[in-house]
Formats: sequence, structure tokens, C-alpha cells
Amino acid sequence: MADPFLSNVQPQSGNTNFTLADLTIALQHVQTSCDNITTALEMTRTTLETGIDNLTTRIDAQDVQIQSLSARIDNERVARLNAFTGLNRLRSTYPYKTVEGDGTTLANTLNFPTSAPIWTYPAEGQPIGTRPDFLTEDPLFFLVTPNELRALVVFYNEDFGILATDSEQQKLNKFRRFLCGN
Repeated sequence: MADPFLSNVQPQSGNTNFTLADLTIALQHVQTSCDNITTALEMTRTTLETGIDNLTTRIDAQDVQIQSLSARIDNERVARLNAFTGLNRLRSTYPYKTVEGDGTTLANTLNFPTSAPIWTYPAEGQPIGTRPDFLTEDPLFFLVTPNELRALVVFYNEDFGILATDSEQQKLNKFRRFLCGN
């Protein structure tokens, strides 16, 4: 059986034995083949790593979407319950956060007063699926102050349908409609 690395190398004319020069040429072919294989493996590894990184990023984005969807589903139940409790004067509850991030910039665009925060805001915002722990009163039956409403906009990172031109009462009414899923 012929050696694949020596198949391209021919012994010097008339000689059946390989010389040192012949073997050097054969080793150069082996080295070139190894270099080509190494390059191909490096390219494959880089391609796989890039693919894995892209897949991880897409999975993380899907995870955030799933968390948000789960919180929205829970909020449908909370909104129905809040609408029912509002009619029957039972205790209502705050919905779950569904939007990623912090709503400070959003609150600033809605013309809320810039007073001292009523609670310490994490820089990245609260996680999806959490409820505000800084307010304990029944959300449908207590008068939310503008500062508390601002805190809720920051917490939820949602505008509740509020416009910058709305009066304080309009802002409060829109927040209450948000609580009932309207």
C-alpha cells in the first residue's frame, strides 16, 4: 500500500530509494496538509462559536419575551379581578411588570413633578414579572399622588396611556383604567 504523503514524491531518476531531499519534500507536503487542516478547523471553530453566540442572544431575547408574555397573561387575570373588585368594593392588586427596563426617561416626558423618589430605583429597572413593593394601599381606592404615579411609570416602564398634557386627575384615571385592563 502506497504512502499518501509520499505519493507525490518521486525518487531521483533510476534510484528506488528515497533521498533526504525526497523525504524533506514529503515532509513539506505533510506540513502544508497539517497547516490547511488546522486553518480549516480554526475557521470551523470560529463559525461554531459565532453561531452559538447568536443562538444564545436569540434565546435570551426569547426568554425576555416569554417572561413578558407570562406577566401579561397574569395581568389579564389581575385586570379582570380588579374590575370585579372595583364593582364589589373588594381589595384589588397591582399588575405584574411586563416591559423590560427602567421608565425614568418615560416619566420625564410625561411632565410629572421631579420630586424626591419615593423608593430606590435600580439602574436597570425591576425584573419582568414583579409587582411594586413600595405601595401597599389598594390601587383602585386610594388617591395616588403625582410622585407615586411617577414611581409607577418608572417601575412599570409604561405610560398607562397618559399624555404629557393630561391633568393630574386624567393621569390618575388612566392609571386606574390600566389596572382594570382598559
